Amino acid sequence: MPTQCLAILKRYLCNSQAQWRNHARRKSVLVFYPHNPFNPSHGSHLRCLQQLQDLSRDYDIILASSSKTSDSEWPAGNLQLAKVARKNTIRKIVIFEFGILGALDQYCSFIFRAFKRLIPLFPCEKIGERLHQAFFFAWFNWVSMRYQPCATVIHYTYWAYLSSSLAGGVTILELHDLLPVNHYLTRKIGNWLQASSSSECGIAVSPINYVDRLSQLPADVVLEIQEVVNQINRFDLVWMISHREKRLLEELGMTVKFEVIYPLMTSKALCQTRNNQAILPVGPNAFNTYSLQNFIKDVIPLLDSQALGAREIQVTGRFWGDQPTPMPHPLKYYGVVDDYAERLSRSAFMIAPTSVGTGQQIKIFEALASGTPVITYRCAVPADVLSANPSIIGVDTPGEFAEAIVQLWCDKQVLQRYWVMAAEAAERQAKRRSTFPYCCSLKKALAAYNAQKEGSAGGRFA
Repeated sequence: MPTQCLAILKRYLCNSQAQWRNHARRKSVLVFYPHNPFNPSHGSHLRCLQQLQDLSRDYDIILASSSKTSDSEWPAGNLQLAKVARKNTIRKIVIFEFGILGALDQYCSFIFRAFKRLIPLFPCEKIGERLHQAFFFAWFNWVSMRYQPCATVIHYTYWAYLSSSLAGGVTILELHDLLPVNHYLTRKIGNWLQASSSSECGIAVSPINYVDRLSQLPADVVLEIQEVVNQINRFDLVWMISHREKRLLEELGMTVKFEVIYPLMTSKALCQTRNNQAILPVGPNAFNTYSLQNFIKDVIPLLDSQALGAREIQVTGRFWGDQPTPMPHPLKYYGVVDDYAERLSRSAFMIAPTSVGTGQQIKIFEALASGTPVITYRCAVPADVLSANPSIIGVDTPGEFAEAIVQLWCDKQVLQRYWVMAAEAAERQAKRRSTFPYCCSLKKALAAYNAQKEGSAGGRFA
């Protein structure tokens, strides 16, 4: 018995030493993301998860966030956070509000609200915001000095000031959407939705499309993008999702090194059998609501309901502002579904009618990963992705959209041919994911950064 105990203890010590050596060899990467991504509900969450899963292959991840900014709740307490971290191969999750500086920030906020009630003209909001940023920056500096990361990744330009931390290593921005363009298009679509609701008054509303040139934008939006460029140029590297946005930023003087990394999804369900139903996922943003309403108005009337018979287009997800939308045949609304991955994998094909927005349509890359053909507007897909994946049918007009739907539904041989091409696309997606594009990009950036530091201490790499 003592011999067995000694053997168990020896194995434990050997494993502990191996884990310690592994941690000692692995460098840390500090990632700031303002939300909790671990119960993903939209594209930004999925983008962050792709990055974390990729980088955690070769680096220890320190994930910093805030419960105040998150669009889904962080678990309260260090034990629950540690459990989430272990489950997702994260070394440590640190939340601003759960520390001393976060508590001080909340206390000061309480005092300023009391001052505002006593002295209404006192500029509490402006002072409170600057004090909050000071506390937040001090907290982020403490995190970076404690863990000494080789690289610091900041999501969104709003938090670009965090890139000035004292011990952050290579500074990288994950851009996500180009927010000034996003906000501008959202305002236009909001006006369109209001105008279309009173279309019986004869108001002509021009269609809203993707922005490809600065000349399509008003001067005030261009000035906002210029400020974004100024923030971007503070970093050593920018990861972005779209060549379209890269071109706009370069027009306004973006000089920092950049890399476009497309979404690379993994499918939780790869079904061998498919049904005859199509799937049309929507998300809680204005672009999806606008595009769905146009699809209902422009494409659905062109479908022959008798030829389609009992076939169905399953609409899943939430609408922008939870607005009720009429669903004429063959559309049927299912809402938010728990089995979305399986539904997608079993569907005959996906319909993605988005014709405006920023960034990328994550749903298209989800379809690629699940081996599901897609019908979409050509403008919504990068040209290189479209040419490399023939299972994506790119169309230019509502008439072409309706024709493609009818063909896939009514010609079994054509549909089966697209299933084969979609299965090949899923294999290509899996291979691309296995190349770990974020890791490759970071290693190149670190090599250039270290070479530049050796050449001129403290300089930035080109």
